[in-house]
Formats: sequence, C-alpha cells, structure tokens
Amino acid sequence: LAETFVQREVARPVDDAALAARYEAMRTDAAANEEIHARHTLVATEAEAAALKQQIDDGADFVTLAKSLPFSGSEDGGDLGYFTKEQMVPAFADAAFGLDAGAITTQPVETQFGWHVIKLEDRRALAPPSFEALQVELRNQETQAAIIGLMRKLHASSSISRFDAEGNPMAAPVASGGA
Repeated sequence: LAETFVQREVARPVDDAALAARYEAMRTDAAANEEIHARHTLVATEAEAAALKQQIDDGADFVTLAKSLPFSGSEDGGDLGYFTKEQMVPAFADAAFGLDAGAITTQPVETQFGWHVIKLEDRRALAPPSFEALQVELRNQETQAAIIGLMRKLHASSSISRFDAEGNPMAAPVASGGA
C-alpha cells in the first residue's frame, strides 16, 4: 500500500512539463555549460609551491617546470585536458575556473592531494546533451525531488512517536536546518 501511495503521489508532479523545466534550468546553468583546459604542478608543501610560482613569475616555462616534478601527469607538463567544474575537487575547481585564459594562480592552491600552481590554457562553452539523452536522468531527479517533498509534507502533518528496543518512548530528535 505504501509503495502504491508513493507512486500515485509522485506521478502527479513528474510530468513532461516538469522534466522540460528541469532540463531548461540545467541547460542555462553557465557553470554546467563550460569546461576549461588547465595545467598544474603538484608538490607536498606550500613553500615548494610558492617557490615554483616565483620561478614562473621570473620567466620559467610552466610546462618545463611541471615536467621536472615527480607527480603523476608531470610527463605531460601537468596537462589536465578539458574538464568541467564538477570533475575537480572544489578548491582546485574554484581557483582554476576563476582564471582567465593564459593566467596562473596568484597563490598556491591546497587540496587533499597537495599544493598546486594552476595555469588556465583555454575556456570553452560545452554544448549540453539533448533533452532526449537526459530524459531518464531528469525523470529520476524529478521523482527524487517529488518523493522528498512528499515525505516532508507527510512528516510535517504527522504526529510521530519513537520508541527504543524495549518499547520505551524516546525523546524527539532535535530538528536541523538541513535537507
């Protein structure tokens, strides 16, 4: 019964108009429709990264310097190819996507992998996939959003009592501001 109830309630908001609206929002999201081509150096300490940045500022070639370092990808001069913002860890992505083509980060960037100096080679628009190619994913996202909305609505309109394994009433959990 519960599954049938959820299916009926969720089927209403997940229609073609809702999918088209979700697709249009995704298609017009500038960050999702851009990719960059970057290079980086990777060292263990901030001091090492600052020294590399100084060498670059003094005229050292970024590619040659990256090739001289012992990190995975150094043989290609730190070339990461094209990638979207979501494909990189947040600190790295924020720094790289904040650069103009040809620019190098002004300060070393720390990630869980170490310290980076990043050079942005190029920036280009990324054509979003067609509606047809994303229709199943969009339907799944819209269904999940509808289920979450339904659960919040039911939770808000219900009186819920919690009991421990022995059947004793438990204190109500502290409400959080999260989703």
